Amino acid sequence: MQVDENLFVTLCGLILQSDCGDYGADRLGSNYVKQLLKLPNLNEQLEKRIKIKHEDCRCRQPALVEYQLLDKVKQLSTYGQIKFHIKVS
Repeated sequence: MQVDENLFVTLCGLILQSDCGDYGADRLGSNYVKQLLKLPNLNEQLEKRIKIKHEDCRCRQPALVEYQLLDKVKQLSTYGQIKFHIKVS
């Protein structure tokens, strides 16, 4: 699924809030974004933006965050599509 970078950062922040709870570098460590999300091409700038978005989600309950995540994703035109490659012979 292709998404723009701002939406990607928002979704990552919501995922981290759902999985880890409130942001806290002392509690989660400085490398928690790389360790938990396992994104192959994560640069420092993007990681910093994700941490800021995670911090913005502070005090939200996991159920609310998951609802917000689904609400964002369902608006994407490709949400729910399964693409298959076919071979014409």
